[in-house]
Amino acid sequence: MNIDETQNYLIDQFCIYHYKDIENDIFRSYITYERKFDVNGKTTNCYKLPSRLGKWEIYGKFYAISSFFRPIPHGLKLLNTEVEYEKDGILNLEHMYDPFNITDVNLSLITWTSRVPETVPLYLHKTPDKFTYVSFEENPPVKHSQGWGNEDLSPVYVLVDNSYYRSYKNSPYKIYQFPKDKNNFPKFKFQESNNRCIPTRNKNGITLERCVLLTDENIYDIESFYAISLRERMNYLIKQDNKSQINKIFSNTPFSVIITAILIFIISIVILVIIIYK
Repeated sequence: MNIDETQNYLIDQFCIYHYKDIENDIFRSYITYERKFDVNGKTTNCYKLPSRLGKWEIYGKFYAISSFFRPIPHGLKLLNTEVEYEKDGILNLEHMYDPFNITDVNLSLITWTSRVPETVPLYLHKTPDKFTYVSFEENPPVKHSQGWGNEDLSPVYVLVDNSYYRSYKNSPYKIYQFPKDKNNFPKFKFQESNNRCIPTRNKNGITLERCVLLTDENIYDIESFYAISLRERMNYLIKQDNKSQINKIFSNTPFSVIITAILIFIISIVILVIIIYK
């Protein structure tokens, strides 16, 4: 089986939908996985929601790591959306502490909850009637935001296609335009930083899968990209433990006692040499 080592197989595209009823002050959002459809000879990634669900409009799209990725990479969080009825949109977007409990889980993804390079914030506004409104905009979509709030997680940080993201007005985030593959999917690159994988524009960056395999073992050698074997890791721990034990002994011993012990040792060596050569 041939595998393209430049391709991220576990990064998914997600579509964001908005429902706005300004007269009745109703604002909803919904997230789905990307699904490709051929519409009038053109391929579309974010399809229109069924009319039976109401007048939903496609708002935007972003990229995150598949919830099937295990183990969950260091520095990333597994999140899930809670949806009671599709037509009502997202109730909550929260941490998924138990990855085996799929009760009330509509969609799950893995992403960052603190900013890293080449990502943008995705804000989780809380509407007055307690629904989660997902948006790239920092402020709620109303002039008077009384009664609005934010989810505890807000914002989370996601990957985007820069050429698409630039269409949002007044965005202060200048991110790198990653090259794309034949399917128009950005070829995101990653690098190790303090034992976690973060996006990079560095030409020597690697795929997320390869980065995780390296940094998952590279616990102590944070200055390089080379994994440490189990044997080397054990030797490192033993050396560190021995150093701490020696430091503990000397830190609890008076300096005068240490000098006396050294002098006695030297005198003993001298006497031993004299006896041998006498």
